[in-house]
Amino acid sequence: MPCLAAQPTSTNMPLHRLLRPVADGYPASMDALLQFLLRMAFWLRKRPSRDHALVIAIVVVVAAFCVGFEAMFGWPQWLTLERTPRTLLMRP
Repeated sequence: MPCLAAQPTSTNMPLHRLLRPVADGYPASMDALLQFLLRMAFWLRKRPSRDHALVIAIVVVVAAFCVGFEAMFGWPQWLTLERTPRTLLMRP
């Protein structure tokens, strides 16, 4: 599947219409910042529903709570993974 489709350009056509989406929604050649900026521009034009905005707000609040909790009390020892030494496999 090609990353970018050859489509006629128009001066009033938005950028996300010019770049035809592929499997994950954006062309493979785009970097993460450009994907984020395009998504935010799309959200400015077409706002998410109230339920979608509520889910996003809950996720942001939970993430902020986890970061704040870790900053205040530190990371618990029982959640820390212990590194096991790598051993070389000797094959005959």
